[in-house]
Order: sequence, then C-alpha cells, then structure tokens
Amino acid sequence: MKMKLTALTFACMFSHGVLAHPPSGEEVVAKLDQNGDKLISLDEFKLPEPRHQGRHARHLDSNQDGAISMEEMNARMEQRLAKAEAKGRDIDPEKIAKHQSRMAERFSKQDLDGDGQITRDEMRLAAFTRMDENQDGFLSAEELKPRRDSRGMKRQGNRPGKRWR
Repeated sequence: MKMKLTALTFACMFSHGVLAHPPSGEEVVAKLDQNGDKLISLDEFKLPEPRHQGRHARHLDSNQDGAISMEEMNARMEQRLAKAEAKGRDIDPEKIAKHQSRMAERFSKQDLDGDGQITRDEMRLAAFTRMDENQDGFLSAEELKPRRDSRGMKRQGNRPGKRWR
C-alpha cells in the first residue's frame, strides 16, 4: 500500500507541474506561434497564468479597477509587514527601504504610459520587451529557453513568472 501511495504522489506531482521541467523555448514557441513562422510576435504573446495570479492580483488591485497603482502596492506591503510584526519577526528598516526603492523602480518600468497605474496590457508589453533580447519585435526559441545563472541554477530565461527552479 505504501508503494502505491508513493507512486500516486509522484504521479500527481508530475502531472501538476510541481516537479515537471520548465518548457523549452521550442515548446513555448510551438504553443504560442499562430502563423507558423517559429517566432512569437507581440500579438501572439500571452503572459503565463500562474495558479495564484488571480488571488495575487485581487490583493494588489484593492479597488478592483483592473489596474494596480503604486499606492495599492505600498498598502499591500504595509499589510504584509504588519503580519510579519504580529508574528514577532524582526523588520530591518534598511532592507524595507531598499525593497521599496526596487519596487518603485520596477513599477515605473512597467507603467509604460506614465499614468501611475499598471494595466494587464502594460505588464504584457513590458514582459515582451524584457524578453526580446535583440529588440527585433519577435521572441525566438533561443530567447525563451531556460537559462542558468552564475551559480549554475536554472532560470526561467527571460520569462515572467517563477524565475528560479
């Protein structure tokens, strides 16, 4: 019985992507390429939909207007800090200040029209632009393949979503 349970556990983990390998650049292109040119244009490009994204977006988009403002991001950060303090965790003000600075920098890079809000379309365009290493307006299998960092750890290439495996 124990052997069957272990096999079933592994089967479930692989089928739900817990231990599955990240898709290769070729697999991503095959899935998204609609015109058969083996390149992904901005029109063909879609952001991945992680399982938690809907819940995460609801927490960030507190007024449910379909866009995320810096005020909403700061409010969410304050909620998380309050929870951490309630659990007795030490909060380093210097680390928080650095995090807020990086968060503001990333926000401004994604707020392409400068209106103080990030829409889903802006997230999509910013991700596409970041991944298009040669800036030719298309994503190739090479640009989408998983990468390794300087420590040899697998990265999800330039793809948004989970970055480390």
